[in-house]
Amino acid sequence: MKVVLNWGASLPPEPFAGEEGEALQDRIRCVWARLLLAEGTLPSGEETREAEVSVSFVDPNSMAELNRTYRQVEGPTDVLSFPLWEEEGRFCPPPWEVLPLGDVVICPEQVQPQECGGSKERQMLLVLHHGFLHLLGWDHDTPQKEQDMWELQERMVSDTLEGNFASWAHS
Repeated sequence: MKVVLNWGASLPPEPFAGEEGEALQDRIRCVWARLLLAEGTLPSGEETREAEVSVSFVDPNSMAELNRTYRQVEGPTDVLSFPLWEEEGRFCPPPWEVLPLGDVVICPEQVQPQECGGSKERQMLLVLHHGFLHLLGWDHDTPQKEQDMWELQERMVSDTLEGNFASWAHS
C-alpha cells in the first residue's frame, strides 16, 4: 500500500519541512499504510494499492471561516477533516485502485504543545493523525469512541516518532 501526501498550495511547515521533515513524512506514510492494511480498515477483497490524502495549512482567519462554514462553530480550531467516503459515520470507500481519502486542514498557530510535556512536533503529528482518522470514519462523539480514537492516535504518534512499525497488523 502506497500513501501519497499532497501538501496543498504551500510548502509544509515545521516539522514536516526540510530533510528531517522528509524522513518524518516517510514514517507518517508508513503508519497510515499499516493502518489502511490492518484488518477491517479497507473492505475485504478490495484492490486499493494507493491512498491519497490532501493536507493544507491555513492561517487562523481562514480556519475560522472553514469552521464557521462547515461546523457552524465560531473561531479557529487546530484541525478539520473533510472525508470523501463517510456514510452515516462509517468509512465506505469504493473499490478503486487509487483511492483519494479526503482533505485534512491544519492551522499551525492553533496547534499548541500539550501542557504535560508535549512538543510542537508531537502535537502537529497528533492533529495530523487525528485528521487522518476522521477521514477513515473515526469519531469521538461517545466516551468509548473518544477513548479508542485517542489511544490509536497516540500509538500512531509514538510509532511515527520512533519509526516503530512492527506493532502493526500487516507488513
